[in-house]
Amino acid sequence: MATLGHVAIGMALGRLHLAGRTAPVRRQLVSLAAYAALALAPDLDFLAEPWVHDPAAPLAHRVATHSLFAALAAGAVIGAVAGRRGEPGIRTAILSALAVALHGLVDTLSSQGLGVALLWPFSTERLWAPWRIVPGFPAVEDILSPIVVPILAVEFLLFLPFLIYALYPWLRAGREGGSRG
Repeated sequence: MATLGHVAIGMALGRLHLAGRTAPVRRQLVSLAAYAALALAPDLDFLAEPWVHDPAAPLAHRVATHSLFAALAAGAVIGAVAGRRGEPGIRTAILSALAVALHGLVDTLSSQGLGVALLWPFSTERLWAPWRIVPGFPAVEDILSPIVVPILAVEFLLFLPFLIYALYPWLRAGREGGSRG
């Protein structure tokens, strides 16, 4: 589970959503946070884990919620709602679908788990990327242990370009403000 990666990608998509438009800082933060949450949303399938024991079941981890079908469905619904609210519906639909789809695709790069059923509902076959460059996250009981530090460091470096893109306007403003004062 590339939690930092999912958040960084979501934030970058939130920045892209506002590209070419001026928006108040609060609106920018809402966009970054909303897309970060959307990029994390496929992992909500963990809530069904106590009841789902078949790895091919739709509610199993990395099946339905991680599929490209779910990404398209989420994009269509969110885009339609955004359009009704006066937001750019097509742009929102595409970026929302990307946020969900990229979650599953990034998980195929992980070194843990059973793979991702990207083609659900047409297939429950678990797929992997040819390279597994995202380190696996430890068990829940080890989250606060020192073994997490190198895992988070690798993940941070892998997804740093997305984070820089997402935060670039503030990074640039801070640098320009600091050089004046």
